[in-house]
Amino acid sequence: MKSKQLGYVLMALIVVGIAGLVIRVIARTGPEDMLAGLVQVSREASDKIIITSDEFEAELVRLGDENTGYAWFINDEPVFVPKLEQ
Repeated sequence: MKSKQLGYVLMALIVVGIAGLVIRVIARTGPEDMLAGLVQVSREASDKIIITSDEFEAELVRLGDENTGYAWFINDEPVFVPKLEQ
């Protein structure tokens, strides 16, 4: 009787696994969310970022050049100091 019960359990696990794979395949075949028309963010792409909310606005400005390196500032205060430069 134990081998018969083990067979039922194994069959149930196989059925659940196959059902999970089928559901996953069906879920992936739908339309994917793609953000189209956006510019890649890179060092050359932008030199100013404006972040706004209902109450506040922050303007991040990139200063520097290729020789000295670039850094982001808000009102002449550095936004991020890399760990190696601390």
